[in-house]
Amino acid sequence: MEDLRAFALRTLKAFKANQGLLLAGAVAYYALLSIVPMLILLVIALSHVVPEAELLAATARYLDWLVPGQGRASSRASCCTASCSGGCCSSR
Repeated sequence: MEDLRAFALRTLKAFKANQGLLLAGAVAYYALLSIVPMLILLVIALSHVVPEAELLAATARYLDWLVPGQGRASSRASCCTASCSGGCCSSR
């Protein structure tokens, strides 16, 4: 049990000496910074394979799950910019 405490203490000291919190924050920041462009590229690539209405519905559904209340607003805005013929744009 004493070895476990000594190991934990050495680990925490090394974590502090190597600025572990700063490094963990940097990894999280760069991971988030790289995920957003990757998701944009994924949606662009899927738009060539999946029908636009289906892709917008799926994107709105997942966005609404992630940020409640924003899925409907973003799908309405993207529909109006995608040169739809008055269907969703007239409901604004």
